[in-house]
Amino acid sequence: ILIPEYTDGALDAGFEGQVTVEVFVDEKGQVKDAELSRRVGYGMDRRILESARRAQFIPRKNAKGKPLATWTEIPFRFVIP
Repeated sequence: ILIPEYTDGALDAGFEGQVTVEVFVDEKGQVKDAELSRRVGYGMDRRILESARRAQFIPRKNAKGKPLATWTEIPFRFVIP
């Protein structure tokens, strides 16, 4: 998972911290939906969601080994370079 590049607004504001994105992963491990747990602003929300949507997962499986579609979380940690 790629950490999104800072926007100028986020750098100017000194934005740092962790943001969690909830994603719905299908049976093939592809992200089908993504939601921010809290808005960041500074133009970062769109970048964070785009990065989360590009993620690939190994899908969870049920007791019989069949892949499941499910929600999971992606934590993004931001530290000014």
